[in-house]
Amino acid sequence: MPMIMVATSLPNNDNEIKLNANSSETISKALYNKLIKLYKPYYDKLGIWDRDDTHQNYESNKYDKVGIIELHDTTEDYFLSQNKNFHFKKILLDKAKDSNIAIDDHGYAVCSLIGTDTGINPNALLYYSSLNNANIIDYIKNFYEKYDIKLINMSLGPTNPYDLIYNISNSSYSKNIFTKYKNSTVMNSLSTSDKKRLKHSYLLLAKAIVYFTLFENEQIYNLSSIKKNYSEIGKYAQKNNIKIIQSSGNDNNEITNEMGNNEFLNQPEFMENGIISKDKIYSSFQSFFNQTPNTRMLRTIRAILDKAFNNNNWIYDFDNNWISDFDFPSFIDPKTRKEKLFKALSYWQSLHYHDGIISVGSVNWSNIASPFSSFTKKIRAHTL
Repeated sequence: MPMIMVATSLPNNDNEIKLNANSSETISKALYNKLIKLYKPYYDKLGIWDRDDTHQNYESNKYDKVGIIELHDTTEDYFLSQNKNFHFKKILLDKAKDSNIAIDDHGYAVCSLIGTDTGINPNALLYYSSLNNANIIDYIKNFYEKYDIKLINMSLGPTNPYDLIYNISNSSYSKNIFTKYKNSTVMNSLSTSDKKRLKHSYLLLAKAIVYFTLFENEQIYNLSSIKKNYSEIGKYAQKNNIKIIQSSGNDNNEITNEMGNNEFLNQPEFMENGIISKDKIYSSFQSFFNQTPNTRMLRTIRAILDKAFNNNNWIYDFDNNWISDFDFPSFIDPKTRKEKLFKALSYWQSLHYHDGIISVGSVNWSNIASPFSSFTKKIRAHTL
């Protein structure tokens, strides 16, 4: 998502204007005219050549009202708009909770692309809600039923399985996960490059295990509720003729090309007599864990490897069957692993697909589908 950061040294110029009708910030008109063109290369890449002509011939319609649902808050002071009727309204479902949500740049960038003088529709009336541990459908219903909004953009998606584990790694696991392994061997002094190489391999291994075992653990991750929630959103949109635009998320890069071959497993520390060894991988990780600063990422990897390689008593959401049937011999077969990982990722991404929701992706500067792109329902291929 391209972002404009309005922070600059202002020249002395008496011809200053407010950033927008509700803003307390001012800027020189010359600089303002430069800033509003910063998104032009982005629009050109998307093939939106007639954007300026469209603005001149624009007729108001029912989609001028746009509801925006984001994870974090934003502020209207820095939006660029010389529309005297510029409209930005925050919608709070729970004032006590919603007023304390952190501000970040993403919401600003989304609003700027949809409305304002840098956006697709400078006449858009922006209504903004920050998701705060409530059901997405509640925000959508509030937009439509209270404000008659029929176009809604949500930059949201379910938390991927690895991050679910990461998020609970400090709370659900025994405190023993913070302690060092007993009786582990001591690795020779590791160089900075060796530490980086091994940590990268352990991380790829942990993520690959999670997706390799996804179908055996989907009930533990409660994936059916994700599909149910997004189905409810889609059906509500269809019933009320609402256009809901969903960014497809960044989860394509959870599984990388590296996981499709054995290069990340062909580490000297993982080999025994020239063969990838489960015991060598696990013992090397124990030594690495003991000799490396104890980070949250490393504890997450530990929970996964302990459970997969040694069936330790780490549990996920109080379920002791989590990753209890990991098949290592099948896992180290690149062909089997690649097929299973792709099926798992395709299934994971399809959970938040529904005919009533418009999923969008992106391309990079070479017009190649980027990690932000979604998969289609029928052929599991990139949409762009």
